[in-house]
Amino acid sequence: MFIQDILIVALLGLTHGFDPDHITTAKMLKKFRKVVIFALSHSLGFVLLAIPLSIILILIKINTFILQISADVIGIIIGMILMISVLINKEFELEPKSMGIVQGALVVTPSKLLTVVLAITVDSFINSIFILSLFILTSTISIIALSLLKYIPNRFSKLANIIISLVTIIFFSISIVEIL
Repeated sequence: MFIQDILIVALLGLTHGFDPDHITTAKMLKKFRKVVIFALSHSLGFVLLAIPLSIILILIKINTFILQISADVIGIIIGMILMISVLINKEFELEPKSMGIVQGALVVTPSKLLTVVLAITVDSFINSIFILSLFILTSTISIIALSLLKYIPNRFSKLANIIISLVTIIFFSISIVEIL
């Protein structure tokens, strides 16, 4: 059974890195080093705040409505920042460490919650730590892989940024509508 958990968490981590807000943020970060800092700080945010918050939510069964709306609003704001930067033809410099911690800690996603649930239901503390570490590792790797999206030819870059920002805004807007 633990092998299945490992495979599920690895897949969750890899797909988590490709959430629209991560793609948008990686697109706005111009240097590979900044994407790595963002990915690592995103993991730090997950460890510092999202895990304890998720455990509390699971243990006392709080309705996650407000958290989900907040997460979606953060995603929409990130998409709008990219869209505005494209439209006014001015790049905004994001601080990857701060942005990563905010996204890692405040955006509570189903993949994070499922990972936490799997981690607290396995048979030992060491296996729980392994599950959480695996999610962090695979998520960090997939976010870093997003830096490859920056290598779009300049003549297509503006169109690509508009599409990425629109997909991000639409994705999180639909998520809000589904919650309501």
